[in-house]
Amino acid sequence: MTRLAYVSNFGEGLEEEEKAAKWLAEEPEEPLPEDLPEEEIKKREDEAAKRAAEETEETQTVAKRKGTKVHLHGENLLKTKALQVRFVTETEPPVAKIAKPIFKNNKMLGLTLPDMGEQLEVGNHMLTVEVSLNGQQFTSNGVKFLYMMVDPALSEEDLRKLEEDEAKTAKKGKKK
Repeated sequence: MTRLAYVSNFGEGLEEEEKAAKWLAEEPEEPLPEDLPEEEIKKREDEAAKRAAEETEETQTVAKRKGTKVHLHGENLLKTKALQVRFVTETEPPVAKIAKPIFKNNKMLGLTLPDMGEQLEVGNHMLTVEVSLNGQQFTSNGVKFLYMMVDPALSEEDLRKLEEDEAKTAKKGKKK
């Protein structure tokens, strides 16, 4: 696995049922047109690399909590029944959670961040995420992201308000 990216505004404008179906669906890779000039291929590759760098920076500086949708990017991913993702904290002792991803294509998986459990203190924590195709051996790429452990006593309404406040703060930060 090479990187993790937060999924923003997923399924905006879709009904909940359509949004859920879209999230579960595979997303075939779009091949480049064969007659594309070399400079256009280079331009697209540069744009993709820039977007990947921005997404990676976001995962290092903006904490996300349970329920956030993410994409895991890699190479040669396979759709198997044993496909798993493991999240591990850097705390002592470490806290680990296993989650079942959604296979999107051979370069991307979809996943909703799990609740890391009450043994993790409320606050921001750096987590390492790894993938297993067989449920036994996990990658060791060391891909990390910032996770926000919220108070387990918060209701869904409280979490929604917190999310709205974060969105407003993020918009203010971008205007500067």
